[in-house]
Amino acid sequence: MDLSNINTTTHILKPTWPRLLHRMHTLGTIRHRYHNDVASISSEGEYPRLVTTPHEEKSIAINGNHQWIFDNWKQVTVRVAAKYQRADFVFTAENGEVFHEISLTAKSQWDCFECLLKIFENTSSNTPNLALNTQLETVSTFNKINSNITQVAKAVNREIIRRNKVICSIPLAGTSLLKDLEFKSLMTQFGTAALKKQHSQLTLNSKNICFHEIIQRPNQFTTTLFNADAEPLLRIQAV
Repeated sequence: MDLSNINTTTHILKPTWPRLLHRMHTLGTIRHRYHNDVASISSEGEYPRLVTTPHEEKSIAINGNHQWIFDNWKQVTVRVAAKYQRADFVFTAENGEVFHEISLTAKSQWDCFECLLKIFENTSSNTPNLALNTQLETVSTFNKINSNITQVAKAVNREIIRRNKVICSIPLAGTSLLKDLEFKSLMTQFGTAALKKQHSQLTLNSKNICFHEIIQRPNQFTTTLFNADAEPLLRIQAV
């Protein structure tokens, strides 16, 4: 549900982020999105179980696919439409970049969400004036052919056809990392592919992918996608 045209309230949460994330799985089925300048990964299902370190500077998923490092996190904000029992979490880094979003679905546990909000709402802070419509790009930017994506898709498809296990990793703002996600299907020339975990999908942003690098040897395949600042923002490899 798009909350942009619905009466909502906005809440800023306490900066006890590892404790918040540790309880996120109690919300049941949710949509969670992770994105940087060139790539977006979306999933639907229970949020990954996370374990924090003793000093709470880092949280790591039990399955090893998520690593959250909190040094550069700025805030977590929630937009709530109580009438419809919907809510969107928005995670922002110190540089202002939104790198993670969580949305409740019709299958989410609303009572658990209300409890979580009571525990973690920062009532001493003023509500920030944020633009919370933070999808990576509009759909139209995805449906464009980018020569870098086309070449990468062909190379990835060859590896999958050869029955090699192909995985991807994306760095996120706040020095966080989403890693080792396995491909389920072939990539298209528009830069989409299904991943094996929780009905996940990888979508590439053709507008921001400026160049790529492919290393292909008899026992090695790695490709990296870069933005205009030459930042390596998606790595795909066969293992």
